[in-house]
Amino acid sequence: MESPSIHKKGSSPTGLGQHFGELYTPEEVASFLKVNQMTVYNWVKTGKIECHTLTRGKRKSTVRFDLTQIENFMKSRRRK
Repeated sequence: MESPSIHKKGSSPTGLGQHFGELYTPEEVASFLKVNQMTVYNWVKTGKIECHTLTRGKRKSTVRFDLTQIENFMKSRRRK
């Protein structure tokens, strides 16, 4: 799978849309993968997808994903 190029502004070729630098929000990842945002959070919680934790709160953490993490997750989900 060829890695798409990343653009600093606007939507990327992956269809993920607006992003902060090269980090994507759980909402953007959910939209790209066509799943509910809570599904992405559940994948993080169960270790199915890696993420960067930006802040840790008592009840909530702020997480972001880079393109490599998303690609690795997609490769791991492919049928063999």
